[in-house]
Amino acid sequence: MPPDRPLWIFDMDGTLTEAVHDFGWIRSELGLAADAPILDSIASASQERRTAMNRRLHEIELELAAQARPAAGIHEFLALLKQAGHSLAILTRNKHEIALLTLQKAGLAEFFESEAIVDREMAPPKPDPEGIRFHLNRLGLNPGQAFMVGDYRYDLEAGRAAGAGTIYMDPTGAFPFRELADICARDFLELMEH
Repeated sequence: MPPDRPLWIFDMDGTLTEAVHDFGWIRSELGLAADAPILDSIASASQERRTAMNRRLHEIELELAAQARPAAGIHEFLALLKQAGHSLAILTRNKHEIALLTLQKAGLAEFFESEAIVDREMAPPKPDPEGIRFHLNRLGLNPGQAFMVGDYRYDLEAGRAAGAGTIYMDPTGAFPFRELADICARDFLELMEH
């Protein structure tokens, strides 16, 4: 197991669950450029366009949540953390209801209380570290007592900015954002052996 810290904050899609998001297709569906940041682009759109884009994004997120499957080794890993008395939390760029549906479909709902989920409406989306700070303040912990676990640079950048440890999950083993990570693993079985 990695070093012992009382708080483990997880990204959801592609971290707790297998990656199913095709962000290029999502951008196309929303009428965005191929490299446009989705949430930032929606936020800066006109009110009418923002409403339409948010509606379509919600439909897409519901479809993807219905397909959620747990990441390799995640059940065993979360059970081990829970048994050891660690606090488990989520920081997601999804909405709260999508996060709850995703957890249910992936069979992970038993590990996370609703109040342990910070979504994009409760704090600025990652890479902003505010969601991590929210979890730390909620539990009365300092950044050195937490890990941020994710599969993309936004997760790792948020963790670094908050002062938390960072764990980078990449099933391909390529780890293109390795410089932002304290620990790298292909899956949670490998992380348990770290």
